[in-house]
Amino acid sequence: MARNQKNKKSTRRTLSVEHLQSRQLMAADLAMAMAPEFDLDLSSMEVGQARVGQEIAFDMISSGATAGTAGGLVRFQLDPDSDQTPAGATLTEDGFFQWNPSEDQVGEFTFTVIAVNRDNFCEADAEKFTIVVRPMNEAPDLAGVPDQVSPRGADFAMDVSATDPNAGDSLTLNVINGPQGVSVEQTDSGQWVVHWTPDPGTPPGTYQFELQVSDGELTDTELFNVELTNAIPMIDLNGPEDEGTGSRQTFVEGKGSVPIAVDVAINDSDDAVLQSATARIVNPMNGAAESLGVDVSDTNITASYDSETGTLTLTGEDTVENYQRVLGSLSYNNESQDPHACPRQVEVTVNDGWDTSVVATATIEIVAVNQGPNLILPGPYDDEATPVEVHSGEEITFPTTVVDPDSTQFKYIVDLDGSNLPAEASQPMISPEGEFSWTPDTPGTFVITLIVLDDHGAADQETFTVTVTEQVCHSDDGSSHGDSTGDEGTGDEGTGDEGTGDEGTDDGEMTPTEPEDVLYAHDRDSQLFTINVATGDVHVIAQMSEQMFDIAFDNNGKLYGISHDGGLYSINAETAEVTLIGSTGHFINALEFSPTGELYGAGNSLYLIDPATGGASEIGDLSGFTSDGDLAFGPDGRLLLAAENDQLVEVDPKMGTASLVGAIAQPGKKSLDILGLDYHANGSLYGFSNDQESVVLIDPATGAATEVASFAEHGLTGVYGASFYRIEHGEPYDIMTLPGRPEDDYFAMYDFLELESSVMDALVDGNLLSGSSSEVI
Repeated sequence: MARNQKNKKSTRRTLSVEHLQSRQLMAADLAMAMAPEFDLDLSSMEVGQARVGQEIAFDMISSGATAGTAGGLVRFQLDPDSDQTPAGATLTEDGFFQWNPSEDQVGEFTFTVIAVNRDNFCEADAEKFTIVVRPMNEAPDLAGVPDQVSPRGADFAMDVSATDPNAGDSLTLNVINGPQGVSVEQTDSGQWVVHWTPDPGTPPGTYQFELQVSDGELTDTELFNVELTNAIPMIDLNGPEDEGTGSRQTFVEGKGSVPIAVDVAINDSDDAVLQSATARIVNPMNGAAESLGVDVSDTNITASYDSETGTLTLTGEDTVENYQRVLGSLSYNNESQDPHACPRQVEVTVNDGWDTSVVATATIEIVAVNQGPNLILPGPYDDEATPVEVHSGEEITFPTTVVDPDSTQFKYIVDLDGSNLPAEASQPMISPEGEFSWTPDTPGTFVITLIVLDDHGAADQETFTVTVTEQVCHSDDGSSHGDSTGDEGTGDEGTGDEGTGDEGTDDGEMTPTEPEDVLYAHDRDSQLFTINVATGDVHVIAQMSEQMFDIAFDNNGKLYGISHDGGLYSINAETAEVTLIGSTGHFINALEFSPTGELYGAGNSLYLIDPATGGASEIGDLSGFTSDGDLAFGPDGRLLLAAENDQLVEVDPKMGTASLVGAIAQPGKKSLDILGLDYHANGSLYGFSNDQESVVLIDPATGAATEVASFAEHGLTGVYGASFYRIEHGEPYDIMTLPGRPEDDYFAMYDFLELESSVMDALVDGNLLSGSSSEVI
């Protein structure tokens, strides 16, 4: 064995320095180089991945490789014997690597690097590193994202996905533009969820998001919008249990404020707080007297009320619950002494800082309570227990005072029932302004009551007593005489021709007779007839040649008619013969003469008509009312209209406006259809019922009707119009000479100047004298 070992030949080759300097070293040669201190370390070298068509280049030392000894110079080369080294890859002696892989160089490639000490070629080392070449890179594809809608107060989440043509590429997703509070959660390869939790103060609106997916080299981007919506707050004044969102309450004058939203419910699905609320009176009728109020105690809410607009404003951030409690205390008040009866509408809304709720409306019925007038007499007439003494012929005059918080128009009445004042004596009077006047001519003690009525019908009265004594005349010698013996005292004034006529007796006293009760009318067949409202007697005169819609007597007893085509006619009241005066040019179905002689007509409007020509001019539109057939001037100066649907309407003859008095209704009768309307000389209002074929007595203050006569059995076909007969007989009564009537106290009454003297006597004797605003009863 020893012999065999001795004869064995070594295969190790010894390289000289020349060999090392003259040839390229191969890794196998390094085994013959003694390099105990020389080391090449590539473990920390960062190479990275390569792509086809993308050059990879790096400096080995800069990339983390170490070689040789400190301070030594190193020469680098790739092992030329390695079959792993791909074509095109180069490494300079200074250690700079460069390679641009081609399409057929896809895969993993191992490179052997040799490092040699330039100062000692016997010192060398070799190490390997690997480069993975991947196919040419293509950009990833981020799936399109449609626009989104998200409610405020909710977390937004949306799935996002992306793909990459290069299998194995790792993808990342980032939000490169968007609002605060956005995050990305990866759920799988190429799958993510984008989250957004908006801050509670984030306002509604459109917010843009920009997403980017990356494979580390290439990227893809998508834009989309998120519409952040606000849930509109809701308010329900009558609570969720009842239908609708409104409420209805009743305010009674003098009873204080009334709550209008006690069951209010407020809801806001995305806000726990509200910012403001408003309550507004839509139709304030009494100005600053009306108000809205709430209780804001123990809240952050501030309330302010604008009386000019009727708006209550609540401001301040507070909880929905607190706003609900405050609005639950919302109340309406009206301090007017005469509140308008029109129902008030109060609109209520709440606001969450972004949107205002739909309006909820409270309806408030207004019940006005009349407080009544207070009549005040001056001294000494204010002491009912102590009679006021005056002499016969001595004038009494004094003003009265009325205190009424809710009325400005008053009617005055002198009540002589139980006064002990003879009918033939001088009568006390009171003017429309409340001025009392009386010149007594009869001795005695008389109890006089003054009554005042406001425009709502409430009354007050005051009573005083007057003791009238004879006027005593004294002669120079102290004697007195009850009368004189001269011509003035012989009664000659009553014994002449004028004093012996039918109109009076020797003392000048008028002989009273009953007033005229004859009411003229015409039916649908144009028959002119009369009916006595006192007896019910009916008399058919004749048939007119024209169909009239209405008839009216003027103050001189002349009868006029208005035809279906607007023609104004004169009518012979004894024969029914008609004569055309002229055309009004309008639809008119109602006629009436005023106490001062003006002719008025009505249809869809109020007209003033010239009785000489028929020409008509419009005054006003009757505030939407339509005439059903007649007008009537009352002794109080009011012009009333029988309007459609049995409505009694008061008309302003100057403006042509109208207001409802009430329904003309008779107990037990469904409909009257009042087509004829006129005042009796005694102040009573009569109407012709077309449906019931009757004459009814109508209360001008309310419209209540009572049947007084019927013409159903007389062959007449309903009625189209009516008018009381007005005539002159004998000498007209001079109202300026009425006993105790001061000259400056004349006022427009029912046209007494046109009444015959006997009728005037009857009115005076019967205590029926009436004026536009005052009466003696």
